Amino acid sequence: MGVGYLPNFKAIRKEIRSIKGNGGTNHPSINKIQMKVDFYKFQCFSIGYPYDVCKRTLAEAKEVYRQMKFKGYRLSCSIHGCTRDDDSIFLTFTPWWEDEDGFGRTILTYLGEKYLK
Repeated sequence: MGVGYLPNFKAIRKEIRSIKGNGGTNHPSINKIQMKVDFYKFQCFSIGYPYDVCKRTLAEAKEVYRQMKFKGYRLSCSIHGCTRDDDSIFLTFTPWWEDEDGFGRTILTYLGEKYLK
């Protein structure tokens, strides 16, 4: 990746929209039928090791993401909606489009479609 390299954002956006989720899972903590999004998180990589930034609502997470992004922090390219039962389970996915400096539409992952509808 040299100077002047820009990824094809339109192709990436099209590919993300075509993906409906992360496939099936046999994770033991997904036995509960009632799941809900309890918090939203994204990763920050600026201190040398990644850490999660968690917020209660999507609006709060988006606002903090924008503030940190414009301050120069290195952040992940999406906000994930998680459940308290297991924070490694992502129920929703909200992409950040670097070329537009804005968020895309929130998408349900496979588990989100299965347990939030």
